[in-house]
Amino acid sequence: MSDSKLEPIQEAEIINDPSQSSANTQSAQAFDIHAYNATLEIVRRRISILDKAKVELKKLNEMLDDIFVNDADYNKADEAVKEVAKKKKDIQAQLSKQPAAVQANGKIKDLKAQIKENTESLSLELMEYYRTSGVTEIEDADGNVQEFKIVVKLKPKKKSDF
Repeated sequence: MSDSKLEPIQEAEIINDPSQSSANTQSAQAFDIHAYNATLEIVRRRISILDKAKVELKKLNEMLDDIFVNDADYNKADEAVKEVAKKKKDIQAQLSKQPAAVQANGKIKDLKAQIKENTESLSLELMEYYRTSGVTEIEDADGNVQEFKIVVKLKPKKKSDF
């Protein structure tokens, strides 16, 4: 026992509310530890399979790159491509300095930022719509039905510096 004082016990009447007891029974039955453990093992196995496949893919990509790097004709063609790309980049840089190009580029950046912001907002709003309705389809203002999907991605947890 701890040194802290306990609250005095108060007498209370127990009321058996059938709607609450069935809800509590359903929520207790909703969590199945066996299904949870089975799902957890399946997820862990899938992560392992994906990790092994990524390692193998990296090895194969390196092997393929080595085939190209070790070929004289490929290296010669690659150098020619790099020269042409440099010329193109120089011309593009000069054209980008023209007032019309500068103005158009500014408008493009603003519009892209606006699209990104609205897309993020729409994503959050669709998540809320799905949470409240349970439906993955929505009708737009013109009466067209559009479907959306919810994507979950697995990523490593950031380590905290404590």
